Amino acid sequence: MHQIRTSLDKQSRTQESGVLKVTGHLGVMSVSLESLASVVEWGLEEVYWAISQQTGVLLHMDRLLRTPTQTQANEKRTIGEELRQRGALKEAEQFLKEARGLYPLDYRTYISLGFTCLQAGRISDARGQFEASLPHAPKAQPAEANEGIADWRSYSLRMIAHTWVCQEAFEQATAALEEAVDLSPTYVAAQYDLAASLARTDRRDQAGGWLESAILGNPMYWYVAQNGALMEPVRDEVKRVTGSLLSRAAEEASTAIDKARDHLALCPVDNEPYRKAQALLDKALKDLESGDYFSVLAIPGLASQVRTEVAESQDQARRDEKQAWIDEQTREAQRKDAMKSGCTTVIVSAFVGAAPGYLLGRVVGGETGGSIGGSIGMVLGGVWGAYIRRQYPQQPNPKA
Repeated sequence: MHQIRTSLDKQSRTQESGVLKVTGHLGVMSVSLESLASVVEWGLEEVYWAISQQTGVLLHMDRLLRTPTQTQANEKRTIGEELRQRGALKEAEQFLKEARGLYPLDYRTYISLGFTCLQAGRISDARGQFEASLPHAPKAQPAEANEGIADWRSYSLRMIAHTWVCQEAFEQATAALEEAVDLSPTYVAAQYDLAASLARTDRRDQAGGWLESAILGNPMYWYVAQNGALMEPVRDEVKRVTGSLLSRAAEEASTAIDKARDHLALCPVDNEPYRKAQALLDKALKDLESGDYFSVLAIPGLASQVRTEVAESQDQARRDEKQAWIDEQTREAQRKDAMKSGCTTVIVSAFVGAAPGYLLGRVVGGETGGSIGGSIGMVLGGVWGAYIRRQYPQQPNPKA
């Protein structure tokens, strides 16, 4: 959470420095909150645009270029894009216009020209390029997320809206953004921009609904809305929406914690999985107390991990119990083997002792002496066998 807040603070500082560059091109002496917000949006959009060109439907466009002219146009577009990113705007625009002349059907060329004009501070020219891109915008592939973009015209319309916002033409910006969300209903970035644009019109009472939809689509907007300058006219509504969403998330998190606690209570076994489950539950409780939206949203996932660890704890307890039973059975078998072996030793020793006792007794006292000597020898042999058994007990069978 500290990283998120640090990032937002850094974003604000980036806005200030970025505005100076744009207003320097435009010759504007004062900076509006709207321009301040728009400049950083463009910076983030450039990153998003660079990534988007490497994935999904936009990358697929390269595979549709078959003729030498189309290939040459793509090469010039790529060079122009690279020059733009390096800040060589005049040369970039030249290459991009040549690419457009060779192959005027490539959507990406118009968007890159629009960004080039933006970087040069030519807002109206940028809007013209974004508008020109509309007939060439592809449909998004079903498997392509693109943050909810179903039709790339939505992206162009959102960029058009940004140019209107920079010129404080919020009615026009709102109209473009409403069309964008009509084409791509789950395009969360357009939803947030629409909320911000509505906040600056007479329809600001509609901003809250779009803001809530954007936050539900991307929780980052929960933080952005509380720091965004464009939302200033509806600050109370922002507090209401973010507070309501946090309360709902906290209620869901509390339910998940209660269920996780009940699962944990069913398995009070002090083993490693149980300790992990307890640590996860403790973290969930701490995150709930923090009031941080991201952390609270993550609590149901933590609760699910608690249930997984409890199940593992129960499985381990059953395995340990089974192993303990096996160990006890092994020890019992060894005790029985030891008793059998001990009896055998004593009996053999007794008979071994009886023979010399009988012979010695017979020599000394005849038949009666032999009988007495044999008995004494048997007793002494048995005692000796028992002594040997105690001194050298049977070793456990390693295969048992």
